[in-house]
Amino acid sequence: MDKLGKVLPREILDVLRISYNALDGEEQNVLLDIAYLCQGMDRNRATETLAVFRTSVHFSISNLINKSLVVETSTDRLELHDLIRDMCWGIVNEQSVVQHRTRLQNPEDVRYVLMKKKGTDLIEGICLDISKARRMHLDSDSFVGMDRLRFLKFYSAGSSVNCKEAIHLPSGGLQYLSDVLSYLHWEDFPSKCLATNFCAENLVDIILTQSKLKRLWKGKQINQVSSAATILPGSEIPQWFHCQSEGPLVTMKLPSNCGGFSRIFFCAVLSGEEPKRRKFSGLTLFCGFENAKGDTENDAGNELETLEEVGYSDLSTCTHYADALKLDHLVQWYTNKFQEFFNKFRGEEVCFEFKDPAKYSKVKRCGVCIIYDEMDGESFGNSSKRSSSNDPEMGTEGQQLKRPKQS
Repeated sequence: MDKLGKVLPREILDVLRISYNALDGEEQNVLLDIAYLCQGMDRNRATETLAVFRTSVHFSISNLINKSLVVETSTDRLELHDLIRDMCWGIVNEQSVVQHRTRLQNPEDVRYVLMKKKGTDLIEGICLDISKARRMHLDSDSFVGMDRLRFLKFYSAGSSVNCKEAIHLPSGGLQYLSDVLSYLHWEDFPSKCLATNFCAENLVDIILTQSKLKRLWKGKQINQVSSAATILPGSEIPQWFHCQSEGPLVTMKLPSNCGGFSRIFFCAVLSGEEPKRRKFSGLTLFCGFENAKGDTENDAGNELETLEEVGYSDLSTCTHYADALKLDHLVQWYTNKFQEFFNKFRGEEVCFEFKDPAKYSKVKRCGVCIIYDEMDGESFGNSSKRSSSNDPEMGTEGQQLKRPKQS
């Protein structure tokens, strides 16, 4: 691909267009989605996000990688060459009527559609770098008509300071967001609540960093979720995590009867080891079981959960960027997986270890809480070590929610 840089761009794009035309419809749509939304995203996360409305995303991504249209990096991230990205943008922009395009990323196009309320059900995605956009004053019904909007991303690739109040909403917030929305990323979200009648059943990712949000929605919106996670500034494990420990290890003894296992909650406090790199590279949870005979099984190959790479600036709720780098962050997530492991080792001791493989962050303390159906919402667990603090200090803003769909 680098050799093509010596050829005139128009000639390159013509060659790439031949490769694009040879793809089937599903592969073409997945490539366009990657170009607009998933570039730089972890492959598994991209697959989960797109699989809500695509039938064979895993196969399509593999095919695109094999055809060198998409690159999977050593850290499992999806990348596109700039020329391929430009080709994808050009294909979408061949539709001359802005509101009839399937995806929008040009700041002026996004501004025109939202401020003039020109949204249609042809628009499937909006991706806008708000650090490059002019300030917008939107109305409560600016998204009305976009019934097929699958992803909405207002992010900042530049200074977060320049993005403060980049998008204004009326005091009552939004009247409408698409019910098919599977990815919502809105930095500096200006309202205290999402759209009044928003239905979240298709959401996989919600990223609302540095927002004024106080409540996501009314009532219960998410059902049958296999796992979910939040990341926000904080330095204390909430006291309802009955098993707590200083450092990256926590142990507990499982009850003799695990038949009513419902879900398990995890929590870890992270501090940045190298804040200049401005990221948590990820958090991997390993679990090991030891039975009465001393036999040990480590679940290193079948992880309970691996958290995404998220930048410090994405996590912060601070106005000043320098202050954000000093913050500890609290990671909480749950899963309803691994019933068979608990059944196999019921009555035995289990050890959970939290690791950042890239060593960008340090796990200062961690906690576990297991919920059983027959306990009517109560938790179980006796920890060999407990946190000395009973008053959790958790931020209320700057949240990231990651919700993989059930397979």
